[in-house]
Amino acid sequence: MKEAVINEIILEMQSKVDNGQLIELKSALERIFYKYEIKEKIDFEDTEISNASYIELFLSAKKIEGCSLKSIKYYNATISNMLKIVNKNIKQIVIDDLRTYLTDYQINNNLEQQAQALFKSCFVDFAPFGGTIPEDWKVGNLLDIADYLNGLAMQKFRPTENERGLPVLKIKELRQGFCYNSSELCSPNVKREYVVDDGDVIFSWSGSLLVDFWCGGKCGLNQHLFKVTSEKFEKWFYYSWTKHYLNKFVAVAADKATTMGHIKRDELEKAEVVIPSSIDYQKIGKVLSPIYDLIIQNRIENTRLAAIRDALLPKLMSGEIDVSNVDISAHTSTDKLSFRCRSPPKNISYRFSRYFPLGSVICDFFIRQFVEFFAYFCTFSALFTGYNVISKHSLCCVNQIERIRT
Repeated sequence: MKEAVINEIILEMQSKVDNGQLIELKSALERIFYKYEIKEKIDFEDTEISNASYIELFLSAKKIEGCSLKSIKYYNATISNMLKIVNKNIKQIVIDDLRTYLTDYQINNNLEQQAQALFKSCFVDFAPFGGTIPEDWKVGNLLDIADYLNGLAMQKFRPTENERGLPVLKIKELRQGFCYNSSELCSPNVKREYVVDDGDVIFSWSGSLLVDFWCGGKCGLNQHLFKVTSEKFEKWFYYSWTKHYLNKFVAVAADKATTMGHIKRDELEKAEVVIPSSIDYQKIGKVLSPIYDLIIQNRIENTRLAAIRDALLPKLMSGEIDVSNVDISAHTSTDKLSFRCRSPPKNISYRFSRYFPLGSVICDFFIRQFVEFFAYFCTFSALFTGYNVISKHSLCCVNQIERIRT
């Protein structure tokens, strides 16, 4: 909520001050608001409008436009799934939520599903070995294959005046995949094993249980989180086994008669794993390890691009950088993509609402960022995959925006 308020203030002031003053203003607001909690004032009207109501309005508009029943069902399923994962009210969804959803829950989720299916086939069903565990494989538990280091109470390790603090990784940050500007800070001189780097496996064992690769930059490991490492086995192996038991751990935590469900270390000892022979381990690792490496690389690149966007966007919006004459297709080595994104008019949200019921809810800034994001998404997808990702349906969306513009 603090970030939303700060962004609103910055947008309001961007035409009145230069870029350097905007940066100073943002820093000052972050320092001041750090001490306070901000809650949105909810009007009676807002309490009556849920995400389901907005979806119904959107689908009704699509029916009027003449969309088929099959298309309506597709829209409903796609939007509902996105809202379930983003877990926000439509009015609070920002471009970062869409970017994270498209990257983490579409591209990377597909890769992880493939990896988990291969892991289950090899280590649970033993399909490549005739359905039975090979004789030279061993049986152990999670503590035999990895070390689970619990984090520190980082409020005891605040940075001194002369230190540049590290963001503290808590459950909230792990779920979001990045640290906020308002995230707590800890001393950079905590023991090295409590520092989390990109690609580390983090297991939240209390409250919201989840296992994930951290790709949000260097930070300090807070309590209630395990940093999972191993000197014997590679990351793909202990990550996959921990992930395999996650649903069981969630069920155990739900049975705890406490205000916040959690698991104890002895549950890790009870979780049985099979350890393959050295030859089989290497063969399977050659298949699974590259998949998880790609997931991590995608997330790190996604974070890097977001940082570049955040640095350039204020300069673009203030006019410090002019890209009106830049043609994206001129910078591609082949004719994979021809898409040029121009700034929508200031009143686009009003005019867009004639075709899209949520237009009256979404601000000009959101739509500007969405169109800009669409251009970036198409560009990088084409460059990485070698295919023109602008489908017939996507071109219809772009043409619809162009008709509204004119």
